[in-house]
Amino acid sequence: MVTAAPTQIDEAAATQDAYLTDGVDLYRVVRPLDVPPRSETAELENCWTLGVRTYTADELWRMGLRRVRA
Repeated sequence: MVTAAPTQIDEAAATQDAYLTDGVDLYRVVRPLDVPPRSETAELENCWTLGVRTYTADELWRMGLRRVRA
């Protein structure tokens, strides 16, 4: 079985100040993926707790995040 990681989350997580949701929590991208170049982590702020946590690209994919549109 082959699984492909969605590029949507990579693009959203690569945009500073983008808002993402997993359907329960709301997150803001504090430090995008690839900043610095080739970094495979991103820092997201949970907008409810205001806590900032570092996530790997794999963790972001498994969270099933999607971009929040204004």
